[in-house]
Amino acid sequence: MFGDALLVSPVVAPGERMHKVYLPAGEWYDYFRGARWHGGKTIDYPVDSASWQDIPLFIRSGSIVASQPSQDYTDQYPVAEIALDVFPSAQPAQFTYYDDDGTTYAYEKGVYYRQPIRASTKGLTANLSFGEPSGAFKPPLRFWLVRVHSTTAASVVLLNGKPLAKVPASRSGASSFWSEGRDRFGPVTTMRIPAQQASSIVLR
Repeated sequence: MFGDALLVSPVVAPGERMHKVYLPAGEWYDYFRGARWHGGKTIDYPVDSASWQDIPLFIRSGSIVASQPSQDYTDQYPVAEIALDVFPSAQPAQFTYYDDDGTTYAYEKGVYYRQPIRASTKGLTANLSFGEPSGAFKPPLRFWLVRVHSTTAASVVLLNGKPLAKVPASRSGASSFWSEGRDRFGPVTTMRIPAQQASSIVLR
C-alpha cells in the first residue's frame, strides 16, 4: 500500500507477462486502464514486459487522491491549483491537505496550512465537504479542481447551497464552474471551486 488509497504491485520477474495481484476486499480502480475490480481475491493482471508502461496500480474506492503538475525541483513555480480525484463510496473518504514553507521549522509554531476534505455517497447523491483551514501559512493555492468519478455524471451541482454554473468541458476557463464528461474511469463530474475556505458540494 502507498498510503491508504493506492495499492502498487511491482513487477520484478524478468519477462513476466501475467502478474498475480491480491486485491483486498472492496472495489478498486485500475489507475492506468480505468477498469474496476472487485477485491477479496487474487487477479491475473496482464503486463507488457517490453515497455513496462503498465505497472499495476490500483485506487481504493472511497479515496481522494491529490495531484499537481510535475516540477523539475521543489518550488519551481507556485502551485495555484490542486487536482483532487474523488472516488466516492458509501464509506466516507477522508483526506487532509497539508502545506508549509518547505524550508524552515516554522510549522512547529503553527505556520502551516491544513484542511480536511471528506466525500461520500448516498444513493445517487454525492457530498463533499472542505473543512475550515487551520494554521498561519498562506499557500499560493487558489483553486481546487475536483473530479468526481462515479457510475453516472451529475445533473446538478450545488456549492454552499447555490447552483454552480455549468459549462462545456472545452470552455472551462471560468474561475468556478462544473462540467460533465468521460475519462478512462467512466462518467466524471469536474468542478473548479475557490480554495482556502470552507465549502460544501452536493452532486445529484
